[in-house]
Amino acid sequence: MKVVNQVFEGEGLAIDVVANDHAYQNYIVWIVTLDPGKTLEDLKKTTDPITPPSWLHLIGAVLATPMSRATYLDSETIDAARGPIYFTCQVEGPVARKFIDQLGPLEVKALP
Repeated sequence: MKVVNQVFEGEGLAIDVVANDHAYQNYIVWIVTLDPGKTLEDLKKTTDPITPPSWLHLIGAVLATPMSRATYLDSETIDAARGPIYFTCQVEGPVARKFIDQLGPLEVKALP
């Protein structure tokens, strides 16, 4: 994960997902927040990419096909009160979807 700028409340979020191989049919990134008390370690224990746990709150998602780039833009839902942002990285093959990594936290700075 590369953070180019800090994320400030209300200023939006732009995420590029670049899939540089042919190993899977789809590459999926969820942009999420977690309930208070949940951490990256809890997120890393998540195993079901179809039905996420109730403490995981989806902000948005990006899907990229092999050898492509996809962009997620959001200017309205970034709210510091929701807590830091996390990312789940998933892949989809011919039979199933699975998590390959989780990243975070990306802190959202409140406006002064």
